[in-house]
Amino acid sequence: MTTPNAARFQAPIPGQSLTKEVGSRPWERPAKYSDPEEALRHYTNALSGPAMSGRLFDILESGFPVTHVVDGLTLGGVMQGLHTIDVAILISPAIYEFITGVADLAEIDYETGLERSEKNEMVDKTIIDRAQGKPDAERLTEKVMEEEQQSIEEAASSLMSRPQQDELEGEM
Repeated sequence: MTTPNAARFQAPIPGQSLTKEVGSRPWERPAKYSDPEEALRHYTNALSGPAMSGRLFDILESGFPVTHVVDGLTLGGVMQGLHTIDVAILISPAIYEFITGVADLAEIDYETGLERSEKNEMVDKTIIDRAQGKPDAERLTEKVMEEEQQSIEEAASSLMSRPQQDELEGEM
């Protein structure tokens, strides 16, 4: 078991990444494919092979989103020196369409990765509130007030609750 102080000595020294010889890393050399069409052809040929398409289908059937698959493929291509990050950004939508098209032909259910979630909507609302200059405390106060109102309404409608004033007036 290592102690926190010992872990400090296991970390790389500052500037260590700059001590390698220039051009020794794949991403420090010119890319193999500078044309986006050539890079896209590389990926479509690789993904069309029987071994790779089988693995791709297994990944998609497990629920892994297509967008994450595309991001992983293109990032790997950049790290291997196949193409630049600019080319990766340009070809990502085409790779996405290729993968979803092949999955549709194979009748495989897949996650696109483009679905909106409750968390994303909450983040969007927070961004909009901040852009409008609404302070965080004001937003929290509104949220607490809404929750209190809901809890009061729920409590008032329970079986053993005390009758409300308007209910008493209605009986008379």
